[in-house]
Amino acid sequence: MDTNGGMTMRYRQAAYYTVLAQRALWRTLPAGQPLQPSDIKQLYSDELRAALAADFALSFSLAQIAEYAQSGGAAPLIITDRERWAAARAHALVYDMVQPGCDIARSQAGIDALCTLTHDPQTSLSDAIHLCDARLGGALAQASGRVLGQPEQMIYCLIDSVVAQDDTPWHLAKLLSPATDGTIIPIIQLRPRTLLATLSTYELLALFIGYGYEPRIVDCTTAGPRQPDANYTAALAWATECTAALRQPAQPRPHKARRPLLLVCTPEQLETLLAEHEAQENAPTPAEHDNGDVQPSSIARAQAALAHRKADDTDSSQARTQAWLTQVLAWCEPENLFDAAGNLTFAETKALPHTAAAHADNDSSLGAAAQLTATQPALSATRLRQPAIEPYAVVATPPGTQRSNTLSGVSSYLADLIKDAAPDSFRLFISPSLQSSTLAQRFASHPRAWQWGSQPGAAPHASDGHMMSYPAAHALRGMQLGYLEQGRQSVFVGASLHEDMSATSRSYTAALSSQPRGTSLPSLNTILSHQSAKQVTNALDQRDAPTTVYFPADSNCAVVTLDMMLSSTQVINVLHASDTTQPTWLTTKAARAQMHAGLATWNFASHTSPDIVLAACGDVATTEVLAAIELIAHSCPAARVRCVNISSLTPRGFGTLAQPVSRRTLARTVTTTKPVIIAYPGEERSLAATLFAYGVDGRQFAIHSFGLAPCGDTLMTSLISQQASRYDLAIAAATCLSATGVISPDDAQRLAGHCHAAIEQCLAHAREHHTDHPMVTTWQWQQGQ
Repeated sequence: MDTNGGMTMRYRQAAYYTVLAQRALWRTLPAGQPLQPSDIKQLYSDELRAALAADFALSFSLAQIAEYAQSGGAAPLIITDRERWAAARAHALVYDMVQPGCDIARSQAGIDALCTLTHDPQTSLSDAIHLCDARLGGALAQASGRVLGQPEQMIYCLIDSVVAQDDTPWHLAKLLSPATDGTIIPIIQLRPRTLLATLSTYELLALFIGYGYEPRIVDCTTAGPRQPDANYTAALAWATECTAALRQPAQPRPHKARRPLLLVCTPEQLETLLAEHEAQENAPTPAEHDNGDVQPSSIARAQAALAHRKADDTDSSQARTQAWLTQVLAWCEPENLFDAAGNLTFAETKALPHTAAAHADNDSSLGAAAQLTATQPALSATRLRQPAIEPYAVVATPPGTQRSNTLSGVSSYLADLIKDAAPDSFRLFISPSLQSSTLAQRFASHPRAWQWGSQPGAAPHASDGHMMSYPAAHALRGMQLGYLEQGRQSVFVGASLHEDMSATSRSYTAALSSQPRGTSLPSLNTILSHQSAKQVTNALDQRDAPTTVYFPADSNCAVVTLDMMLSSTQVINVLHASDTTQPTWLTTKAARAQMHAGLATWNFASHTSPDIVLAACGDVATTEVLAAIELIAHSCPAARVRCVNISSLTPRGFGTLAQPVSRRTLARTVTTTKPVIIAYPGEERSLAATLFAYGVDGRQFAIHSFGLAPCGDTLMTSLISQQASRYDLAIAAATCLSATGVISPDDAQRLAGHCHAAIEQCLAHAREHHTDHPMVTTWQWQQGQ
């Protein structure tokens, strides 16, 4: 090689070339063929430059970590942002880290295969490099979840400076124990033209010291060909020594243990080339006075090749992109990367750069040189010792006569599970939105994990706490994803009402696709303690995600649902309940049958030959539907009503993923000719889409959707405002029954008048007392008695 750094630089150039090909080209160029407009993918120049700058910086760090880890004999896990998929794939190919079963060769044909792959940023092609979603706290959040209770785990978090300044939850390190949790070394790629790059050295150090780290700036922009490598290696060694010192049990650990963090100023070859190219646009042609005794560098040759080019007024954006891509390609020296057969020229050694530089080509030790391959074991879901559900059951005979909070049994079940579970086989992730509810009160005395001085909230905190809480719900969600990817069970409680579950669903689906064959991933379990219409829609909108949303009708159904969720694998489970006091309808045996079926007729409140069907989805909706049925029975005894309960939905329809409801079952349950009124705690469009998928006549169904986001309204006033109360349902049913001739218009008018009077009573009582009327809060099902 020339003055660019020998064999080590050859590897990096191969990685840079592979990144460039994936981002900008449809295929690699044959030897000697100039770049043509038809070879370039249609990307905006500024967007492409930013992506390449970040990928080149990451490639430099990946090479340094590979060399350092190889010298130590260990293969660490590397986590970075999903947007850096091109650099991750390039590193996997060039450094011979492609996971088993992948047929992409370490050659020019292999790079062509990467260019033609769909740019799905879910996979890195390597088990040693994990890609994560920046919207879920990024690399640091998922790494924090992975190292919980795993003291031998070592993770490097490579974070681009753009992500570091916006989306990274830096305070998560204060939840981790240096003694019992694994090691995380964050590495920030400090690139030019970003906010962090504008800070002075003092400001940068002060910022990250305030976050709780021991930062070190690593300057890899020096001119010496070997100095960047030495600086980086020294910094990695320093970080390793710091973490080892924190883990020494014999040493008294400081009250605020600062973890090492590296701020890396990488050699920005791309930025240099772009700046030089812009300068060359208006520069005079250089005099040809090269000294024949000096071999110019690759950068100098690339600059000379472009020095005679002048951009005229008719140059298009694509032509300008072609010009600077040509310059970057020249710097990568593709003519020196491949042999005559198209293989990378160092492919026969299958060794890391420092190994290839340390041995002669005929050294027999090359054949035994270790490769940096993934050493992460194939993990399967840990089986929990789940408690029996009977102790948490509420009496349900006769139906609807006993009242209890829907989530009271769930909270007791989780508390006992935490107490009895094997060490570090289960964690509870508590959302910051869980402030005033049954679950919040139940876990108020349980300590949260915290390692850093004074407590950040009113709840107790302890260094050995197994409940995780953090102000940013999206970061806590990312932490849960990292935790379950280690094969451990978890439950996320009280998801933020404003959280977009699409990122969570996509990340979990990506984790499923990367699981080795024969292994199972624990389910992603969530309990929504407030009924938010948007949350249900977000969960069901992910059509390709293996999602089941459960709507338990009462406390017994909720406990059964949680037990089912913790017994499942490979799915996204959402338990959606109101956290309000409601009647108990089903015994645990009947509740299990209901939750497995997903859709069923409740015979104790139904006629076999109905004139109308009232369907309920969830605990609040079930109470309102049965109260409406009772109103109809009192005012219009001739009307025959069927009560149907919907207890689960998936993006594909009613029921669960394991037991979906067929078209025949749906038609038999709700009939094909009678009007159907559905009370639904979600956005109307999501249920309408489900019904459309079954091919039903939309005119048969009337959906009364509602949401119960926490606010100043009482439960009943909120339902009335959304026309989803028992009175609104009864009025809608009377209208349908009158239209079909089942009851007379006078009977319908009399029932509607009674309901309107009751609505006025409820609203007046709520305005005066700020609580719901006793006829609502003490209502019991009377027909079965």
